[in-house]
Amino acid sequence: MIFRRDLAEMVIDGRKTVTRRLLRPNPRSPWYHDRCGFTVGQVIAVCPGRGRHRIGKAVVTSVDRLALGWLSDAEAHSEGFETAAAFGEAWTAINGAYDPEVGVWRIGLQAAEERP
Repeated sequence: MIFRRDLAEMVIDGRKTVTRRLLRPNPRSPWYHDRCGFTVGQVIAVCPGRGRHRIGKAVVTSVDRLALGWLSDAEAHSEGFETAAAFGEAWTAINGAYDPEVGVWRIGLQAAEERP
């Protein structure tokens, strides 16, 4: 799974235990709106950018489809951010806008190995 470098490092360090990904209309996308390409128990590579080698692995602990919604500070902390406002700013920087009504996959993660 591809993350920004700082977020990938947080997954490996156990400081980021949740990620959200926009639902996509393309059936070949792992984020397809009708099914997620990841399943509970699956071990995934954590990559710090597209085309970058993995820096570690994580286990998928949950997969839920929901609206992005207004996050609590506690949920934002699970995403690796101190506050919901900080999460919203990062989401906007990555995805272009923060719309609480947009559909997302919420993926729970647990670091699976030490950094190579």
